[in-house]
Amino acid sequence: MLYQDFSLNVDNCDREPIDQPMAIQDYGHMLVFLEANPNYLFAASEGSIELFNLNSSQMWSTHVKRWLPSSLLKLHQNIDNYKASVIHNPILIKIDKNDWNAIIHHCDDKLFIELEPVRSDKKEYSFHSMIRMVSDPLTYINSEEMACRELVTQLKRITGYNRVMIFQFIADNHGHVIGEAKDEGLESLLGLHFPSSDISTEVRESFLSNKSRIAPNLQLDTKNLVFNPDADESELYINFSNSELRPIPDSQAEYLTRMGVISTFTVSIISNNKLWGVISCHHLSPYFLSYKVRKACEIIAQRFIHRYTEITEEKRDKVLAKNDKNINRLISSITIDKDIETQLFDEIDKIHSSHIADGVAVIGSNSEISTMGLAPGTDQLLKLKKWFYDSRINFFITDQIVNDLPLNLQTDKLISGLIMAQIGDFNDAMVLWFRKTETQSTIWSNPPETNNRTSVKPKSFKRWQQLVDSQCAPWNEADIISIKKLHEALLLKDTQRKADHANNMRNEFERLTYIAAHDLQEPLRTVTSYLTLIKEDLEQSDEDSSSAYIERACEAANRMKMMVSDMLTYSKIGHSTSIEWVSIPRVINEVMNDMMDMINAKDASIKCGALPEINGSHYEIFQLFYNLINNAIKYQPKGNVPIINIKAKREGNYSIIDIKDNGIGIDSKNTEKIFLMFQRLHRKDEYSGTGIGLAQCKKIMDSLKGDIWVTSTLGQGSTFHLKIHESKIKH
Repeated sequence: MLYQDFSLNVDNCDREPIDQPMAIQDYGHMLVFLEANPNYLFAASEGSIELFNLNSSQMWSTHVKRWLPSSLLKLHQNIDNYKASVIHNPILIKIDKNDWNAIIHHCDDKLFIELEPVRSDKKEYSFHSMIRMVSDPLTYINSEEMACRELVTQLKRITGYNRVMIFQFIADNHGHVIGEAKDEGLESLLGLHFPSSDISTEVRESFLSNKSRIAPNLQLDTKNLVFNPDADESELYINFSNSELRPIPDSQAEYLTRMGVISTFTVSIISNNKLWGVISCHHLSPYFLSYKVRKACEIIAQRFIHRYTEITEEKRDKVLAKNDKNINRLISSITIDKDIETQLFDEIDKIHSSHIADGVAVIGSNSEISTMGLAPGTDQLLKLKKWFYDSRINFFITDQIVNDLPLNLQTDKLISGLIMAQIGDFNDAMVLWFRKTETQSTIWSNPPETNNRTSVKPKSFKRWQQLVDSQCAPWNEADIISIKKLHEALLLKDTQRKADHANNMRNEFERLTYIAAHDLQEPLRTVTSYLTLIKEDLEQSDEDSSSAYIERACEAANRMKMMVSDMLTYSKIGHSTSIEWVSIPRVINEVMNDMMDMINAKDASIKCGALPEINGSHYEIFQLFYNLINNAIKYQPKGNVPIINIKAKREGNYSIIDIKDNGIGIDSKNTEKIFLMFQRLHRKDEYSGTGIGLAQCKKIMDSLKGDIWVTSTLGQGSTFHLKIHESKIKH
């Protein structure tokens, strides 16, 4: 019986205790000693009594020095020296004039001596020659396919097996045969995929500790282990993780036998401490491979994966260098003094030109959208944006949307690949890359209904072609690295911009504090002064002068009220949560209705061309045009009839809205100063106002991620220009 208290059946094959069998393979012998009591045998394989010409009572109760052959006894006496390393293995010894290879190792609290027969009927290459047969040609090979072909060709030559394969574990741990050398007449398995259930998780994990495994004859019964009758029952187990003689699990033995395999040899291919794949050797008759050849194959596997990884990384680095040219150009073009989202809208052609994807989309925090190439519709993009943000996902990748996204988020069948990168932390703006659907063909070793191991019965191994029409070409490592590099750069620039914005907010707060402490004191002093005069006049009963003082005090109080009101309006700009498409013509009509008395009094003329809609706060956009039209009417030469022309034009990715007047104009040295708070160019008795209107306009344009500036000639009027990205404009 292979296992104690376990019998393989339909329901428990995935729980097979492969590291704790109660038997070994038939071709060798095993002696086990407890580290705490190494002079008496703890366990031995069946047949060991006959090998040493003992009876069972002698074997268990007698000190080893009385029954172990001298060659073995010498090893046993120095067994502590062998515990820390396996480089001494194998050790050639003689028992009854027969040559044996002794293999010493330890596991848990036990010491093992395993014995393999030395077979001289097969000529072998030297250890050094075997390694050079593979490693030398690999040095000059520059493709993964050729490296695989060279490995299997040379290993077949070295080992003599009927078939040698490279079996790589890929997505979801299923296996793919990427290299094969075989005898003529055998059906090729090259290119076949084997489901993950064909090699259980436990078996894959065991390959990390035991890097090679041989089964010379799957048709032979195993040899049971026999334990010292005086051993504690709680200790009657053995961990075979490092054993050469460990048996092939029942499930795997059945599987291989169904394939017609009689003898097998497997070597682990380990990369970055993970099982990358295995070299699988099959023979159709009993076949033994010496310990020396097996260990040479382990080193060859390491040399192979090292060179294979080098080739893969060289190819990746070439793609990276090409990608980085575009990515670095894009990153360097984005500055923190401008809105990052808007710059990405402008640079979408650079994002798309990297050829990483078939299409891209940039989605702004206020749901502005810009796309190029293959991309879903607006509604679907906004659903994706909301789901990613609500799920707190800042980076996402899939090559099969139908499997990895909720049903309501799935795009049309033309798109299967998606990478999403958020533009900033705590921000729902993002860049998305899309790849088209490509039919993927996979040839499996058996039909789909047998892809899950639900039985210990062998499979049919009938080939089955699976066509998947909901998947894109896989994203390669270089493309993912490039997008992550861009993502990290955007996060950094967003952080820097936020820090810069915080600094500006601090400066703005200091300005407001100064205004509250200085500018508001002027009307407050006026009120105080006139109230003092009123008090004195009342004491002298001068009613006429008191009335004049009261009127001036009220004017000062109203001026202070206006300043406070304008400051409150200014502080609220950029905080509106009500974002909508706002019609500019409709807003201008609302402004004109509000200013009807002023327009009629000045006989002002306001003419508008075709104007778009803006995505923003209705209140703020109303305030923007109210302030600009109000200034255009107010700042006029005496007796002049105001004429205001408002029109829009497109320049690249932007719309420019011009508000032109025929007023007094602005000196060129003041064209930037006027957008600061309470910066008045005229006395109060010339033109009324608080000097905060244009500062409000500047802040509103900042919240729209746009720009405002003025061109003017003193005495000939001014034109205020509003620059807004097309993502926020609807014509």
